[in-house]
Amino acid sequence: MKKLFQIIGIISIMMVSFFYSEKTVSVVKEYDDIMINIKKNKNNYKINYVDAIINKDTIIPGLSGREVDINKSYNKMKKYGSFNESLFVFKKNKPNISISNNKNKYIINGNKKKRTVTINIIVDKD
Repeated sequence: MKKLFQIIGIISIMMVSFFYSEKTVSVVKEYDDIMINIKKNKNNYKINYVDAIINKDTIIPGLSGREVDINKSYNKMKKYGSFNESLFVFKKNKPNISISNNKNKYIINGNKKKRTVTINIIVDKD
């Protein structure tokens, strides 16, 4: 019985030490100069998504947004040992209302905020 309590005690001490070491790593990471600079500059690279505009049976497509993935950017910069804005890693933000959710609508126009041109060529095989 005494042996059982020793094993339970050792296992519980190991679990508590893993928990606190994880907390310690996260606290140290928050006060690292690289993490501080990432958090300070992340809003400069944020692009908000634009929802699609629906009017009866028609739709004008929306636009995806992006934001800095803090943890992946930190890990990438930590490998190099310094803060570098070109090493930012982004994650994509999809709009709530999009073409993929409304496939039964007709696209009548492109999004005015995206400045691109599409040329459709229809070939008649007669």
